[in-house]
Amino acid sequence: MRYSRLASVHQRIRHWVDFAGLSLTDTCDYIDHAVTRAGRPTPIFSDNAKVEIHKRSLGIPRRINRVCLRTLFEGAAQGRTIIDEANVVSDEV
Repeated sequence: MRYSRLASVHQRIRHWVDFAGLSLTDTCDYIDHAVTRAGRPTPIFSDNAKVEIHKRSLGIPRRINRVCLRTLFEGAAQGRTIIDEANVVSDEV
């Protein structure tokens, strides 16, 4: 077995899916939807920031969420009203 440390997990999971990540367009739509659902009527991330978020997250939704959240925390601490690409932080801890 490829992951001997996780053998019990592999025995319980019937299907594995390899997810390549969202496209840039889908990532931008995903971010815009999340911001709208959170109650913000106008965008908070610039288009260039969304491109940078896509690069750092590889289009993986869980990573997009982490990058956005960490970037929003950092932007709030700096008093920013719009997040541009220079303000995007990594999802690394």
